[in-house]
Amino acid sequence: IAQKAFDTLGIRGYGSLDMRLDDLGRITVLEVNANPGISSDSPVWSARGFDRIVRLIVEAALRA
Repeated sequence: IAQKAFDTLGIRGYGSLDMRLDDLGRITVLEVNANPGISSDSPVWSARGFDRIVRLIVEAALRA
C-alpha cells in the first residue's frame, strides 16, 4: 500500500506515510509526505546541513 501511494504520487527516496487500520481491517492512507520533518531543528535534516538540503530541493524543483 505504501509503495502504491508513493508510486502514484511520484515520490522517490525519503518520505513518510500515515495510515490507519479500522475495526474491519481496512487500511486508509491519511497522508503521504515527501519531506517529513523538514525544519532546521530536525535531526534528520540538520545532520546533512539544513541549508544545503533546502538548496538541493529547490534546485531539483527548478529542473523539473
